[in-house]
Amino acid sequence: MAYQERIDALIEHHRKLAEKLDAGRDKKLAKEMEDKFETAQILIRDYEFRLVKKGI
Repeated sequence: MAYQERIDALIEHHRKLAEKLDAGRDKKLAKEMEDKFETAQILIRDYEFRLVKKGI
């Protein structure tokens, strides 16, 4: 499913960005990005669940 592939690519992209930031000097920014990534991942999975539940 193309939709699922785009979501997975987006999640992977943000995970890699968070890893790069974590490897850098700005630990506070890295933590903030990781928190945003986790929140986005939860929202995306919730949205997917609602779509599946509706049969879309």
